[in-house]
Amino acid sequence: MTNTQAEKDFLIHQGIEGKKIHALGQGIDLSPLEGGNGRRFRAAHGLTDEPLLLFLGRKVENKGIDILLEAMSAVWKEAPRTVLVLAGQASPYFQHLFQGHPLSPDPRILSLDDFPEEEKADLLAACDILILPSQAESFGVVFLEAWAKGKPVIGARIPAVEDMIDHGKDGLLIPYGDPLALAAAIQKLINDPGLRQALGQQGRLKVDQRFEIGKVADRMEALFLSLIRS
Repeated sequence: MTNTQAEKDFLIHQGIEGKKIHALGQGIDLSPLEGGNGRRFRAAHGLTDEPLLLFLGRKVENKGIDILLEAMSAVWKEAPRTVLVLAGQASPYFQHLFQGHPLSPDPRILSLDDFPEEEKADLLAACDILILPSQAESFGVVFLEAWAKGKPVIGARIPAVEDMIDHGKDGLLIPYGDPLALAAAIQKLINDPGLRQALGQQGRLKVDQRFEIGKVADRMEALFLSLIRS
């Protein structure tokens, strides 16, 4: 069982028989993300109506945090009030990157290390755009979490993420390692609230139809039963 069709295609290329591989994806339990108070999160961090960008996940190498930081200089030229939140488990890589980065003292960047899981719904409700410009993903549950809150997403064009995000329908895809392309995608969404809403609504629909944990469990159970019968 694989997370994406891209992973299945890779395994077929390695010589595994295609009919033995099933791309089921991962599921998400929506109940912990229901509710969520974006105003509460903003108020706790001294924010009001600023555009809020969110990176959510482990702060490790190849997640594209360096690219995102580089993109912020271009974003701020057009939208100087924009705030970036980097939320997730820190690592020695991130500590070295961020502590020595020229943008780290900027108050428009909030680094939240190991923030409480129960605050995730507030954080996702508060953000305007979820950004994960990663080079190393086999799926990307964080996209599902953002879509569950009706938020648009930006990801890098790597096989697994291209299988998840329908470019221009529920999110945007940019070349990995291209800060100017990332900045342009961010600016496009900041400037177009209607597009943000449309992409987020399509993402929520995708989660409801394909990735809600009960539906994924049903597909997995059906697969097991068919294997038993055969």
